[in-house]
Amino acid sequence: MHAPEGTERLEDDAADGTQGGGAQSALWPVPPRAQRHRYLEVVKREDVEAAAIRLGRPLSDRDHRTAAMAIIEHLRKVGGWRELPQVPADWRIRLDLLEQAYPNFRDYIAFLRTTYAIAEREGKSPHPEPVFLLGEPGIGKSLIMQDVARLLLSGTLSPSSSSSFTAPLTLRMEVAQASGDLVGVSDFWGNSKPGLLFERLIMGPYASPIVVLEELSRCAGSREYEPISPLYSLLDPESARMFSDLAHPWLIMDASAVIFIACGNDDTLPAAIRSRMKVIEVPNPTREQCRTIARELWRRLCRELPQATASLVLTDDALDVLSTAAPRVMRKALREAVGRVVYECRTQIGADDIRACGLEALSTSRRIGFV
Repeated sequence: MHAPEGTERLEDDAADGTQGGGAQSALWPVPPRAQRHRYLEVVKREDVEAAAIRLGRPLSDRDHRTAAMAIIEHLRKVGGWRELPQVPADWRIRLDLLEQAYPNFRDYIAFLRTTYAIAEREGKSPHPEPVFLLGEPGIGKSLIMQDVARLLLSGTLSPSSSSSFTAPLTLRMEVAQASGDLVGVSDFWGNSKPGLLFERLIMGPYASPIVVLEELSRCAGSREYEPISPLYSLLDPESARMFSDLAHPWLIMDASAVIFIACGNDDTLPAAIRSRMKVIEVPNPTREQCRTIARELWRRLCRELPQATASLVLTDDALDVLSTAAPRVMRKALREAVGRVVYECRTQIGADDIRACGLEALSTSRRIGFV
């Protein structure tokens, strides 16, 4: 990560008392005052330099000191400010298109409209409160969460940033064994490792990384090393301002701008977690809405595979068959159907091509309850 373009640099002076452990004079970039509202100070200079002084004293754990000083030197170079997403000028159009693509998520998109409307009026960064999308498996929750994540980062100043920092941070909570993925592993266990939030906030350019929590409700019953335990503090804005990674507890970070989007198939969340999130129930799509979703998935596949789909036509009969399935099944069937048609040098994807992908068997095992 490089310092934000156009940043100012604050030189240390002797009165600061910020030199610790023999470090040379540190340079802490800060955004220009005119643009500072577009940033959040994720870590404070005085806190880091105070830690540097402490770490400069003899310690028994040299490896820990070396790792910590490397982080401090990194922060001296790039500063403690991270960029906040802004409201894109075309946000209304984007949300309208999102509703067309996901008609059964109308309530969720209406909620996002209120977030953007307030942010636009106030001239602030859009920051939707944590959301839990509750609905049947396969109805498009994972798909829309990825699209919303891209929308929320679309108004940043650094469109050329590495995709490793612009992509949403997705955690499959049903297979999570502990909280270490998100908030790190403590030195106590002998395999200390920082978590993903630390990597995004300290090494990345943004103060608002987007955390997508898949199948959150399926890990709610865990007891040993609860994967959801960090959420009790991270979902609360006040406590999130004092976040620290378990691998680097000496460094206090402001994680209050992190955006959380979660989904699940049942409402078994602990009451304390549920109270920190806006729960939105997502209905199963109607038959006509399934046709709309199928068209959108086809458009996406055409963008993903432009050469393979260049001369292909998806027939109405194929759409009819697709609309009997859940979006997750549609996507798999469409991709396989493209391969079949390309292999046979044809130009139309028909109903039989969709059926040949085992769509009916997949749909029968878990058919959408049309409304």
